[in-house]
Amino acid sequence: MAKDRPPKKRGSRAGPVLKGQSAVEFLSVYGFALLALGIIAALIYFFIAVPSAAVQNQCTFPQNFKCDQISLSSNSVSSTALFVLVNTQQYEVANAVATVNITGFGSYSAGCIPNTVLPGGIIECAVAANIKMGINQVANGKLYLTATACTMPTNVGCGQPVTQTSGGTFIVHVTPKLS
Repeated sequence: MAKDRPPKKRGSRAGPVLKGQSAVEFLSVYGFALLALGIIAALIYFFIAVPSAAVQNQCTFPQNFKCDQISLSSNSVSSTALFVLVNTQQYEVANAVATVNITGFGSYSAGCIPNTVLPGGIIECAVAANIKMGINQVANGKLYLTATACTMPTNVGCGQPVTQTSGGTFIVHVTPKLS
């Protein structure tokens, strides 16, 4: 009966001591795994989600024009680059054509509006491209604006029209195209 059982030994591996050791091992092994997953999630967040906010859309022209606004939007069919430029020259320009060279995607051209822009006036260029770009992708490249500059205006028009091409660079985040 009760006397046939051997007495329990104190400090042996059986019982609560073994369960405590298992719990500590479990927490240390899986704790490190959870820590590693947290670090990976943070790296993914900072290197994928944050760059879209960290890099500002920018467009620069060294001379003749100032870039006021830039956007690049895309959907499953096409993309459109929109540039708003200011004529910083002392004379009017006419017949402006924008050529956008998007790194890795090629060059695309389109006419700008209005047809004639006075000094300090605004030029809007919307260049369409039959390419699909990823939303929040950072795109960069070169922008060229070719226009006829009227350096010697007369009462009836432009006395000595000069064709000029100005080049600039841009970096922009691709946004969803609504239409």
